Amino acid sequence: MTRTRPFLALALLALSASLLVADPAAADCSGPTIEYDAGEVQPGGTVTVRGSAWGDECYDTGPPPDGEGVLGRPIEDIAIVVEQGPVAALVAIGSADDDYEFEVEVTMPPSILPGEARVRAFWARGIVFDATDATVVVTGEAPPDLVELSPVRFGPTEEAEADTMLAPDEDSAVDGGAAAPTSGDADDLGSGASNGDPLFVLWLVLAAAGGAAVAMAVCLRGRTSVTTADQLRGTGR
Repeated sequence: MTRTRPFLALALLALSASLLVADPAAADCSGPTIEYDAGEVQPGGTVTVRGSAWGDECYDTGPPPDGEGVLGRPIEDIAIVVEQGPVAALVAIGSADDDYEFEVEVTMPPSILPGEARVRAFWARGIVFDATDATVVVTGEAPPDLVELSPVRFGPTEEAEADTMLAPDEDSAVDGGAAAPTSGDADDLGSGASNGDPLFVLWLVLAAAGGAAVAMAVCLRGRTSVTTADQLRGTGR
């Protein structure tokens, strides 16, 4: 009996050591998910959407590079849409936080019809995450004074421009006005000169530089022509 005690102690020590050296960077690579409370909602009503594990990588076999977590970097350009049949309405755009999570309250578009609808989330740069099978049941029709709203922004980069988003599905007809630029967006795009838009300023600088170069070339050509004429007169030609 006394001989088994040292062996038992060694076995426990080995087990403890294996737990201590386990890779702390191991991550769950099941992919991003969303969840929301299924149930009845009216047009203009709201649904809270929660996302988790929204990272652009998964380092499950070793430590992540400097500046990244076990799931890489938090995903930006997340698009949330309400789908009903072949129609999809963009209702929110934004980014995950440093914990790879987000939570946003989205509004059911006024043009949605009574019946079942789904909320889906997309990485707008080409990757689709259909992470829930839950459905909402739209009851009733929208009141006549309910207007279409612009997509709500969420997350650390909520100030990102909506025009960086891509359509979630080429086969889906985006609900009229929901994903299209609003009149306010059009005004913003048209007022680049007044709001200091960097691209507009760069265009002005390049245009001015080009005009100056042309003027200089014309001036130099004129001076060269005068000099050549004087030289010809001096040689008697």
